Amino acid sequence: MLEVTDLWKVYRSKAGDYVALRGVSFTAEDDDFIAVVGPSDSGKTTLLNLLGALDTPTRGDIVLDGVSYSSIGASGLADLRKRLGFVL
Repeated sequence: MLEVTDLWKVYRSKAGDYVALRGVSFTAEDDDFIAVVGPSDSGKTTLLNLLGALDTPTRGDIVLDGVSYSSIGASGLADLRKRLGFVL
């Protein structure tokens, strides 16, 4: 099971902050099929980068099969990536 709770991603720069994700939450059961859709610049790629453990959230948590991404460290995230797949 995948649990996403209050996920935020804010990119900071000298020009100012850009909020790419704001409070995204959902649960996906095993064997669920999920489509991520939305207009350009709505945070789809940012969400996929976070779910794929390629980036870290500014706030919030991602839990896959009872294991929080924030609690497993770099080597644990590398192992986790072996279990994930995306079809684009």
